[in-house]
Amino acid sequence: MNGTMTIKEAMEETGASLDFIKRHCQRGTFLAAKPLGRTGGWRIFREPFRRWWSDRIGATSNRPAGAAKQQGVKK
Repeated sequence: MNGTMTIKEAMEETGASLDFIKRHCQRGTFLAAKPLGRTGGWRIFREPFRRWWSDRIGATSNRPAGAAKQQGVKK
């Protein structure tokens, strides 16, 4: 399907584990669909997944020393 990816493709793109990606699919953290039946796997919509991953990386990345002080945030 165009615009979707499998869990395996998401794992390859991000380096995250199968359980991590599957858990977030089940939680509805990003847009994903599981076709009816037991044979189909999750289909993850590319753009919402990439936005979520980008935001996640940005939120957890290391900040340069003093960045909080420069933004007016008290320690």
